Amino acid sequence: MNDSSKATSLNIHCQTIDAHQQIHDAKLSLAADFHKPLERHWLQLSGAANFEQISHILHSYQLHPLVLEDMSNKSQRAKIEDYGDYVFIVLRGSMLTDKQQLKNQLLYLIIAPDFFISYHPKPLFIEPMLYQNLHAQQSPHWAAQPDFSYLLYVHLDCWIDLLMTHVESFSTKIEKLDGILLQLPRDEDMLPKLHRLKHDASRLRRSAGPVRDVLYSLMRNDYGVLSTQSSSWYWRDTYDHCLQLLENLDFSRDTLLSMIDLVVGAQTNRMNEQMRLLTAVSMIFMPLTVITGIYGMNFEYMPELQWKYSYFVVLGVMALICLSALRLFIRRKWL
Repeated sequence: MNDSSKATSLNIHCQTIDAHQQIHDAKLSLAADFHKPLERHWLQLSGAANFEQISHILHSYQLHPLVLEDMSNKSQRAKIEDYGDYVFIVLRGSMLTDKQQLKNQLLYLIIAPDFFISYHPKPLFIEPMLYQNLHAQQSPHWAAQPDFSYLLYVHLDCWIDLLMTHVESFSTKIEKLDGILLQLPRDEDMLPKLHRLKHDASRLRRSAGPVRDVLYSLMRNDYGVLSTQSSSWYWRDTYDHCLQLLENLDFSRDTLLSMIDLVVGAQTNRMNEQMRLLTAVSMIFMPLTVITGIYGMNFEYMPELQWKYSYFVVLGVMALICLSALRLFIRRKWL
């Protein structure tokens, strides 16, 4: 996969169907060379250096200005909107690159009775999976369907499936760290790793949540351009996959929180053990400090100071106090 952050050229790929149901592919390098086909077609746009090229192409489709505004917004969240003659869908998600880093991915879909437009500013991570599913032998061809429901279903299903692979890879990392954590609960490098995974889990959760809302809207609402009986089966199938994805993410996030609590608890216990050791040592020597403080006072009359065995008796008492306190702490397992 290419995870370059900025595209340098515009790729136009248009598939049209003639009267004999044959697919014609057209690839253009310039936006000015494009003209809207009269036949039912699928237009794929990718890698625009600036949105003016995209606007020039979409001008012939007479789209609402708000659609063009949303398509130019790089921070647009996932949503679905019905404009009567067509449906506008935005998919936004965090995808895993080859370097195991999460990168934001945007995909814009416009579905009408006679055209299907897909646009992604950056290289699309689901593209290999998308063409593999469309060209599978057991899969129906999108051109043979009465509308573009199946083509939309493949896009949504590939989007969810790719997120699912990321979540599975994410869960594998958590399981490995969980095994290490049981052996080395006091590993100081463990907590930063867990916090990074928790951050990635939150990003994946934010990616999948709005997509679920889009699928729920497709299931519950009657969109005129996507109203065939088979389309409801597609949406229910993808919605079930999305729910499974969210459940796995929630389980992984709960596991991470438990692991973080375990690490923090282990560090707290270690600090408590150190504080208990220091407290025990202080308690042992505190009576000795009192005794030395008393006999360090410069009073003129202290009878026991005149006794020749007083020094040895005081040392013996101090040793007895130390041994008694030490024995008490050991019996109570404080040391």
